[in-house]
Amino acid sequence: MQGVVIGRRLQAGRIVPQRGGDHVDNGKYGGRYRPHALGEGIRVLRDKWGWIVALGVISMIAGVIALGSVVMATESAVFIVGIMMLVVGVVEIFTPSAPAVGAAFCCGCCSAALYVFAGFICLQNPFQAAVWLT
Repeated sequence: MQGVVIGRRLQAGRIVPQRGGDHVDNGKYGGRYRPHALGEGIRVLRDKWGWIVALGVISMIAGVIALGSVVMATESAVFIVGIMMLVVGVVEIFTPSAPAVGAAFCCGCCSAALYVFAGFICLQNPFQAAVWLT
């Protein structure tokens, strides 16, 4: 079955670019595979249904526990956000994303410092930080 599917041809179950596209086909779902239909996307996930169900069950259990102790859930969520802010701030300080000069460099340093400061505040006083975050 051949037909035009958003600028690509369908040949024997493989999506092939029509005009030098960026698609790389390394066999079954290798490379940068993007399914062209919902059915193919679901077919890819069919082999992993057990993991998806397990993740759903774990998420439901965590949600019920969080409903039982809203204060603890708020504190742990703010703690996780604080850790992420610290990590992003430190990474942003030590690994510049582009060779920035002048004002761009200054803005990057200020942004990184604010991330580190906000992460530190989240870890020091999570309930006040929860008020600020919401």
